[in-house]
Amino acid sequence: MTISAILPLPASVASNRASVLTPVEGESALVRIVRALAPAVTEVLVTSDDALIDDVRAGLAGVSARVIAAGVNASTADCLTAATGHLRTGAATHVLVADHRHPVMSRDLIDRVITALSDGAAVVVPVLPVTDTVKQVDEQGVIQSTVDRSELAITQYPYGAAVPRLGDLRTVLNAGAELVRVAGDADAIPFDLPADAALLAAVIACRR
Repeated sequence: MTISAILPLPASVASNRASVLTPVEGESALVRIVRALAPAVTEVLVTSDDALIDDVRAGLAGVSARVIAAGVNASTADCLTAATGHLRTGAATHVLVADHRHPVMSRDLIDRVITALSDGAAVVVPVLPVTDTVKQVDEQGVIQSTVDRSELAITQYPYGAAVPRLGDLRTVLNAGAELVRVAGDADAIPFDLPADAALLAAVIACRR
């Protein structure tokens, strides 16, 4: 099994560059994600909207990653398509897909995803159980019922998948019937940077 990793940076990220380029505890989310993935894979691909690509290359100076242009006004699907084309020309059999809002990825979390892939899973997603009470409300916001938490889960990153030889990676990732869940990480929550910079710094400090 040969594994690559993808970090998609669509146009929505280009319109909020601080979400990936803001330094927190000495590293941007962009660098932090690439450094977390690099030891577990043969190559990290950062597929970026064209408007952001120069900043991405500058932000990754000295960091081992391949930056690929995904086009103008690129969607996440466009970023995945650009990466899939590159993967098919290489030797990768599987891929980890990261998300710019999830810069905290422990090696244990990544290894759980990889182990499930090596055991034959087509798609792997880390999840955590929902512990909050969830209510269903009507259009006026009036509570109608309590949702059964046992039927809910919080998804995290990285996702894992087999590299498709036909079709596209987005289709594979949406193949819910073949999805395997692995235990997530309580610290691998989404961060909206730069607003959540203090929270991310606190999480990083607690993990040292």
